[in-house]
Amino acid sequence: MSDLNRQLSDYLDARLAPDAMRLLCDHIAASPAAARDAARFLLLHTTLTDLHALPANRAISTEKPRIERVRSWELGVRSVAAIAALLVIAAALFFVFLPSTPHSELPTPHSNPPASFAILSDVSNDAQFENTDGSLSLGSALTAPIKLTAGKAQLMFNSTAVVDLTGPCEFEMTGLNRGRLMRGDMNAFVPPAAHGFSVELHDGTRIVDLGTAFRVIADARGQAVGVKQGRVELHPPVGAPLMLAAGDLAGVDEAGAWVRAGSLASLLDTPWAAPDKIAPLMGMVLRNDAAVMVYESFDDGAADGRSDAAGRALKLNDFAARPPLSLGEARGQVTLAAWVRLDPSGRPIRTLAINGQWMETGDFAWDMRGGCVTLAICAQPPQTIVAPVALAPGQLGRWVHVASVYDGPGAEVRHYLNGQCVLRQHLNAPLRLKLDALQIGQWTSRDPRPLRGDMDDLFIAQTALSDAQIHALWRLGSAGAETSDSEPNLEHQPTPGE
Repeated sequence: MSDLNRQLSDYLDARLAPDAMRLLCDHIAASPAAARDAARFLLLHTTLTDLHALPANRAISTEKPRIERVRSWELGVRSVAAIAALLVIAAALFFVFLPSTPHSELPTPHSNPPASFAILSDVSNDAQFENTDGSLSLGSALTAPIKLTAGKAQLMFNSTAVVDLTGPCEFEMTGLNRGRLMRGDMNAFVPPAAHGFSVELHDGTRIVDLGTAFRVIADARGQAVGVKQGRVELHPPVGAPLMLAAGDLAGVDEAGAWVRAGSLASLLDTPWAAPDKIAPLMGMVLRNDAAVMVYESFDDGAADGRSDAAGRALKLNDFAARPPLSLGEARGQVTLAAWVRLDPSGRPIRTLAINGQWMETGDFAWDMRGGCVTLAICAQPPQTIVAPVALAPGQLGRWVHVASVYDGPGAEVRHYLNGQCVLRQHLNAPLRLKLDALQIGQWTSRDPRPLRGDMDDLFIAQTALSDAQIHALWRLGSAGAETSDSEPNLEHQPTPGE
């Protein structure tokens, strides 16, 4: 064991005397190589400690994850926080290099910066890197941009700032406490020692952390920033900086200006000039707003799903493998929406979503009947609300946006196709819809009624969206759809039966 590792081991065992601690800090502050070696040692120690703590007979779950509202902050906070706490002894490194300037600034040309500003601290099992010879491994010093084609990777800067990347992603370490996101999805966790950590985007926007955690997405569909904890300051190429606090989200409009849109209402009520450029912001908002119970894009890599300009393939192609969703108590207001593509052949009734077996009061079935949007509610007597218009034959096999709004307090049900309201019907006896056993794209009964088609961007909210908001939801999601019709292509026809 080297002297450095022995001292670190004594530190971990609380055996290091105060004088020895000061000498250790001085050594790490004076030697970037020592800082990297300390990071590797402490990372290994934390990993081994976690492995030792696992039960020997722990069962490995094979259950597929449910399609539920998932927050986008996936940092390994436990291990990250542990490592960051241990690496606080290396924080002096930054005060030696930059004693009176923010960490986000580059050192002067004469400051002799270290060859590496970060190490590879974690990778997922499916992580793939472009143009590597296999030399990347945990603890590797990073001297070139990271090009992650798939999976996830975690970087730890010498400052103790931690960056989680989700492929495809390109990220470059450009300084002691800053980086550049060329494209992709990143989460940053910034402990106090790395205060001022910054990320630059391809358009010159600079994001300076003033708190703890934030997320950035930058790709051909646009750019978005979300703050989980603390604050960040956005410095656009032109214009005044924009301060974002915890919970705030922001995206770029057509003019290149950053616009705050931290809620579902603000997203849908803003007249975006270029909706195809705010897809990253839309995803952030819909996955983080408390009113949205489910937003699922089914990004499973299917080759024949709905694609946008960046080539993403989005499709839910295996409904039977999806377990039911349990979304808690019954609600008096529910908005259901999705992009669907119906196969030309199939049964007259195509299930979009159904709760339970449609046997208990409050159970409902949301489906397409002969191309008509339908909401059937289990009650005494049952209520079946069918839109009086249907998709034209030419719409079968093409993507269309379907939505239904159940407004109990307003005693009304509304149906929509491609953002247009096609039915308003009064409810004589409003009740609360159950959402405790929601099947998507199938009804596993004695008389199965599968969707027979594809689904994308499933949206379920515990609020009644307005006509304008449904139209905005359709418009914002229409980028990459195979239809850009401003009016739905419909046929008036009698209510179809089974």
